[in-house]
Amino acid sequence: MPMKNTVLIILVFIFSFNCFAQGNSRINESWKEVRQNLLFKSEIVLKLTARFQKSKKMNKSELAKTTANAKNLKTECEKAAFNAAAVRNLKLKNDNLTTYLTRTLVNLQHDPELISNEEVLFMLDELYVAENNIFSRIKKYNEICKSLNKKELIYEISSDSKPPNVEF
Repeated sequence: MPMKNTVLIILVFIFSFNCFAQGNSRINESWKEVRQNLLFKSEIVLKLTARFQKSKKMNKSELAKTTANAKNLKTECEKAAFNAAAVRNLKLKNDNLTTYLTRTLVNLQHDPELISNEEVLFMLDELYVAENNIFSRIKKYNEICKSLNKKELIYEISSDSKPPNVEF
């Protein structure tokens, strides 16, 4: 009888460990998708700001800050660390970039030639798609964290209903 109990306990332990490992794998994969999409955003922003540098009407100080924040986000995305601090740091870098990017895009209104440029319009479309992808990946990631009771890893977003939007 004790042998059966021991075998049963071992099987329960193995099953629990397997479930735990699968859960962590789902979180890690989802976090990787969030990072990849944020990395793509930072690369688009770097291309945009490089293109915007050619304009005499764009605020060079704001462009420099936007570029610096895009580089900071890119560097953070390339880190392999995954813990609560890494989630907070990545969110902070993305929030900072979004703040300066918004200011830069508002300044874009002062350059009608640049805003009508096909290359710029294409990059702005890419940015729009990237923001939507980031939002959906973060929502998916947060849902996985909640389902596995890993609330310390949640990527806080201001609204669960829609991604950030910048009107032109």
